[in-house]
Amino acid sequence: MSGLAARLPGATGSTTREVGQGELFVTDKPNLALTATLGSCVAICLRDDQGRAGGMNHIFQAVLPGPMGGANVIADIERLVNQLMGLGVSRSHMVARLAGGAQVLGRGPGPGKAIALTCLDYLNAEKINVVQTDLGGKRPRRISFDPLTGQLQINYPGSVPADVAMEPRATNTGNSCELF
Repeated sequence: MSGLAARLPGATGSTTREVGQGELFVTDKPNLALTATLGSCVAICLRDDQGRAGGMNHIFQAVLPGPMGGANVIADIERLVNQLMGLGVSRSHMVARLAGGAQVLGRGPGPGKAIALTCLDYLNAEKINVVQTDLGGKRPRRISFDPLTGQLQINYPGSVPADVAMEPRATNTGNSCELF
């Protein structure tokens, strides 16, 4: 077991493995929860529908403009699929759960949406059944995925600050210092 694994409090023999940005992890071992903290990133949790193996990919690649803009995201998903196939999972037996893709800053182009759409397009094209999604919004997520049972727990840490109107700037009379 990796040095990143830790004991789950109150669970006999269970461990967790944090899947960081750009990482993926697959396993066929029981009693292991894969965890990630997601903002605009998207986690794809794939498992064998017969419970033999599963894994998670924490995708943070940007989707660039143009017809091949999602190529890096697709490559990340393919790595996960291929590693599961290496554990004996048939592509036709894979089921997916997705979470993340939030627009946590509340403004701008929202890269999470483009990542999520690219992931969903890929899974649809490859005929991988998507059984659960929790995508978009403005709140980050903390997830825990059991690769063998397929259970995905999603928590929303903290709270989203309300939009705050800017206070009008005081007019400079020439006698006060001005901060830039």
